Amino acid sequence: MQVLRGVCGPPSTSPNFNCSCPQKFDVHPACITRSTPSSPNFIRHLGSVHGQDTCARGVMCSASDGSGACAPRQTPTHLFEEGDKIGKGGSCDVYCGVEKGSGARHALKVLRAPSQAQQSQLRQEAETLSKLSCPKIVRMLAQNFEMGSGQPVVVLEHCSGGSLLSFLQQPENARGLDDDQFLFLLRDLVDALSYLRGKGIVHRDIKPGNILRHIHSSGRCEYKLSDFGTSREAMDTEQTTSIVGTEEYLHPLMYKNAFFGNSTQSTINPISGELWSLGCTLYHAMTASVPFRPLGGARNNRKAMLVMISQKPSGAISGDQRLDGNFRWSEGPPGDCRMSESLRSKVIPLLQGLLDTDQRQWSFATFLDESQRILGLRCFHVCDTECGDLFRLYLEPRQSLAELQDALAYHTELPACQQLLFHRVQPLLSMLGAQALVSDLPATQDDQPLLLVSTHGTEGRGRRHVPVQPSLLTPDASLEEDMTSSFKACSALHVLSLMALTLHRLPNLLFSAILALRSALTSTLSTVETRFRVLSATCQERQTRLTILTQIRDTLRPTPPGGAPSRIDHARQLCDELRDTLWRLKYRLEDIRKSADVVRFDNPLPDALCHDDSSDALQHIFKSGKDIWQRIQERRQKIPLSEIEQEKHRGDKASLNRLCVEGTNRIKGLQDKRRTLLEKYAAHVQQLCERLEAAQDIEAQLLRLKEESEQFSALLNEIWATEFEDLRQLAEHSRRYDVLKTTAPIHNQLGHLLSEDLPVLETFNLNSTESSNK
Repeated sequence: MQVLRGVCGPPSTSPNFNCSCPQKFDVHPACITRSTPSSPNFIRHLGSVHGQDTCARGVMCSASDGSGACAPRQTPTHLFEEGDKIGKGGSCDVYCGVEKGSGARHALKVLRAPSQAQQSQLRQEAETLSKLSCPKIVRMLAQNFEMGSGQPVVVLEHCSGGSLLSFLQQPENARGLDDDQFLFLLRDLVDALSYLRGKGIVHRDIKPGNILRHIHSSGRCEYKLSDFGTSREAMDTEQTTSIVGTEEYLHPLMYKNAFFGNSTQSTINPISGELWSLGCTLYHAMTASVPFRPLGGARNNRKAMLVMISQKPSGAISGDQRLDGNFRWSEGPPGDCRMSESLRSKVIPLLQGLLDTDQRQWSFATFLDESQRILGLRCFHVCDTECGDLFRLYLEPRQSLAELQDALAYHTELPACQQLLFHRVQPLLSMLGAQALVSDLPATQDDQPLLLVSTHGTEGRGRRHVPVQPSLLTPDASLEEDMTSSFKACSALHVLSLMALTLHRLPNLLFSAILALRSALTSTLSTVETRFRVLSATCQERQTRLTILTQIRDTLRPTPPGGAPSRIDHARQLCDELRDTLWRLKYRLEDIRKSADVVRFDNPLPDALCHDDSSDALQHIFKSGKDIWQRIQERRQKIPLSEIEQEKHRGDKASLNRLCVEGTNRIKGLQDKRRTLLEKYAAHVQQLCERLEAAQDIEAQLLRLKEESEQFSALLNEIWATEFEDLRQLAEHSRRYDVLKTTAPIHNQLGHLLSEDLPVLETFNLNSTESSNK
């Protein structure tokens, strides 16, 4: 039977027909009464239903005002038009209606047909929603009816962001949700499902299409669970054979009962089916793709789909069917998934637990505990400065700073001993101490990350950046092929725009790393110089005391020629070694200070990336490409295309190809500038790290000298203890012996040092720098 395609619109004559709706309709040949399809009588016949004018969709039209517009449909409290449709379900259409008197926007769920079963399902949904009050579940405002048709209408709160499914179908989300959006989704779903479990209710049709996005005035996205037409109460131990849900998200036993059932159907716990659907939904949100993909799609190859989900190995979270019919399983998301690697490693075990089909499947309590653990992780933005990589790291608050460094070592292949970590130019270890926990670390942002600097350069580290090349649309492709190609091209343009944004931030981050290294070098040099001054003063004092002790020994017990070396001789040798080492370190320290002063303290990096407008340009290119993709999608409703539409389509394809070429050239230019920037940065950082390493080496030697100085002081104390008694006896008998003439000058020179309460010699202490210097 031939079917003609037409567009409902106002005729050139027939003033009684007033409908300008741009909707498509099918026309049966029997409906043609006279003349041609362009005849006013032809269109009028289509609009004639029981003596009243309607457009082809069956909506009554106003014929009194002559304005050429459809009269709005209405309920006693709301107005809505056909163009306000925002969703379509199995039995209902959803419209964005306007409340009379206030102008507030609400979602109106309207039955398409007066089926008794569908009316019962809508009433059941309204009854369930009336019992629920949770901010993560779509709120029902009222029950009403459509004036004229009498169809029941459920008034719901309006979620301005559409559904999660429509959001994932946008080119910018072709690789799934980013970290922030996924965690928002997980948090809101956990809240909603926990509330439902507390009420003893299972949703039974969890999928991206039944999750709505509400955008707050602050820009924060809140996810809300909707469509409770199939929900019901369920016990934890209940077993059922009922088949409810959407087949791409159905538990294997439900899927088998639905499409391959027999007289003995398998029973399943409703909560188990709910968790499986939740796992499929989270995977879909993570990757923008359903987890299990047989050849031809799940609905065209149900046998393969059943085999795939029933025989899935434990641990696999997705699978697809190859051309040879075999299945390929994966325990992780695709490599181009937008989610960060660190968060993936936390989410994958969650999906594995939800998508197990036997006794290994998690309980709801286990899912809740693991979800709360993931949501409690601390996120750290990190810039690996030598490679120019920006990434995120997720850690538990109770983990230590050492475990943070181990995680960085795993992610970057940079050993912890070669890591320097800074936050806002401050060394992390100096800020917090080695015993700090992750919970003590400061918050980070995309433009204020932790700066990771290697003390040994790049050494071939870093992720390999696979160049993104948007595919061009071919001239002879069909419209369906152009729809797919334009989507991929637009998605690639979005990836390029994100890369440009990251590259635009890189110069400031690298300069911050240079400033942090300079600050660390200056601080280390200051500390080393202070240590050197204190240790030099301390050694000078020890040398003075050694000289006095030597004079006392030579006066009381002169060493005979050729005699064995005494402890004072050993102390003199230690003193000479300390003094020589200090002199060598002094010269090294002066060289480092001079070379550090030579290093420029302005920005040594090229500013080409800072002044490059490619980031803004690529954002504009993506938006323009998305506009073209949307126009190409809309042409699907206009098949067969008119001549003017064909020319518009040809022009859009050429424009999108030009945008792809321009975007590719711009990102190549940015990558060249990035390469130059990293080379300049590496050369400058190498100089700073060499000086910092030399200063730290001097500091380590000073610490060893401190220990030797303490040993030298202990030896002096021992010598003094042996000499003190003889010296006191000498002082007591000095009035009766001529030796007084020899010892009196020494006694006067010692002063308090020869007193009976001589203190233990001081040891090196940075906190007593001023007193030591005095």
